[in-house]
Amino acid sequence: LVVHAQNLDNATSSAAAQSEISRYIITFNEPGALYYTGGVSGIKGTAPDAVANGDRKFHANSPDAVAYRSFLRDIQTNRIADLSSLLGHTLDVSHRYEITMNGIAADLTAAEAGRVSRAPGVKSITREQIYHTDTFRGPTFIGAPTIWNAPTPGGNINRGKGVVVGVLDSGVNSTNPSFADEASCNYTGAEKKLLSAVDCSVVTAGVCAGPNPEAVDSGHGVHTASTAAGAVVTNAASPSPALPAPYTQLSGVAPCASLRTYKVCPGSTCPGADIIGGVDSAIADGVDVINFSISGGTS
Repeated sequence: LVVHAQNLDNATSSAAAQSEISRYIITFNEPGALYYTGGVSGIKGTAPDAVANGDRKFHANSPDAVAYRSFLRDIQTNRIADLSSLLGHTLDVSHRYEITMNGIAADLTAAEAGRVSRAPGVKSITREQIYHTDTFRGPTFIGAPTIWNAPTPGGNINRGKGVVVGVLDSGVNSTNPSFADEASCNYTGAEKKLLSAVDCSVVTAGVCAGPNPEAVDSGHGVHTASTAAGAVVTNAASPSPALPAPYTQLSGVAPCASLRTYKVCPGSTCPGADIIGGVDSAIADGVDVINFSISGGTS
């Protein structure tokens, strides 16, 4: 009787696990635009190696990239309809990817995920992983002042001006003085410190389109963004950083660099689906470097 009861408990537990809903990343067979080298009638390759532009950079809004991304969008719409029909209910899709991969993120039970894995056009399906925010320390630790003050070609010290840093983290405080347009950086025209801030809890047409890019539940993203590229701030700023003597100012490693922030952590946890969306959006925006102070072990 004891063995029978134990087996019954195991069966109940297994059935519950099979019916529990989780988010899954579903990858379709066709490559994302970053890796597309050609093959679709009328659309040339969009991968950097396939484009003779000489700059080795992916251009998400080139005519061929726009055409191929639209092609992927149509495929995704059809696959979502097919999977909904297969499962007998409308697929709950939160993210649609088309840059680093062609795929979606959707809520499924384990049993449904097994069925989806065998569907035509599906390359792979993996359960979303959850990561956590990490990091610390700044300019002096890495020797940034030595580079700031060293002679450069033409004699200019630009402190990162002209570089766009993409920060994948918990969002930004857009009114913080670290993200103000600092006068000493001589920004002109469309140049400014904070170029954009987006929320990746929803991804539409391959880019982040969530409702709240501000750091509401965690200041970690404000910390990492200001450490990487925060402007020079003194005690005269509002709010004041209350610097202890003998310090008179603080700044990020590259105080004249511009920022684009991608909120992939709604708090101290960072859903894998949001992270993929953030990476795709950063590549689509053409950032020069990505700051990713988030866990991941040795992967």
